[in-house]
Order: sequence, then structure tokens, then C-alpha cells
Amino acid sequence: SPLGLVTGHIDARLSADDPSLRGEGRIRWNGRRLRAHEVSGALALSRLPVESNGLLDPDATVFVRLSELDLDLDGMECRAAAGQVSTAALTGLGRSYGVEAPRLEGELTCRDGALVLTAAGETGDMRIEGEIVFGATGHDWTVFATSPHAAVREAFGLAGLAREGDVWHGSGHESLDASR
Repeated sequence: SPLGLVTGHIDARLSADDPSLRGEGRIRWNGRRLRAHEVSGALALSRLPVESNGLLDPDATVFVRLSELDLDLDGMECRAAAGQVSTAALTGLGRSYGVEAPRLEGELTCRDGALVLTAAGETGDMRIEGEIVFGATGHDWTVFATSPHAAVREAFGLAGLAREGDVWHGSGHESLDASR
């Protein structure tokens, strides 16, 4: 690859303005390490390597604000991360069942060298919480959901979540897909 001939680093203030991705921030990259500061953006959920399973609206917007991100790309080691994520991706599910779906609010952090997104949301009609742990080959996800409405609980089951008492639970691994 000709990029192997490049030495040094790229340090730039970037902005993107596309129908499914917009944002700006400072990025520094040296081929093995990525650092981002004061990044804010919005992107369609469909741009992320996340399966909707019929619960999340793939056209929903995800808002991201990173004050800091420092990743060692060789082993996908997270050295520092501080950020917030927000989405109304459950709104379509709520509308389908005539209930109020929560807005998911979350944080990006590092845990044991991994980049981790934890998120949760709650209304009187449904409660969702979960996390995504990003690694070099993909990401692992876990979700817990509850609802007092039988039809919504049925939707949780149809989406592949398993019932454990009054809580529906799901977990899995999604491999990286270079075509996204």
C-alpha cells in the first residue's frame, strides 16, 4: 500500500455534510493511532454496524458528541474516550404499538482497553438499557428491555430477545463488515 510510504501524521479539522452523515471535529491520525477532539455529529443509524432487529428505526438519527477519543488501531485499544450519544431510534416501535418509546441516551468510555457505549431510556411504557463493546474484529452487544404492554413484550420476543422473568434480554456479536 502506498500509505506505508507516508510518515508523520495527519492533523486536521474536518467537517462532513452528507444526507446521512454530518459533523465536525479535530482528528489526528498517524496510521496506527487515531485521536479525536471536540467532535460533534449526526448520522443515520443505518451507517453504524448495528442490527435493528425490528426494534430500532434504521433511518433514525444518532447524535454524537465526543470531547475526546484516543484509539490504538493496531489492537483496537481504547486509551481514552469521553462522549455522549443520543437517539430516538425506538420512536417507530412506540408508534407501531401506540405507546411512548424512550429516547436512548448514552456515554462513550474506555473499559479495560475497549471502547464501550452504554445507553438507556425509560418511559412509563418501556425501559431499555444496553451496551456495545467495540473490538478489533467487531462488537459485542447486550440489551435488557421491559414493558407493561403485552404487545410490546411480544415485539421484544420477535426481535430475538429472550424472556427472563419480567425482563427481556439479548446479546450477540457482530463482525466488522467492510462494505458498510
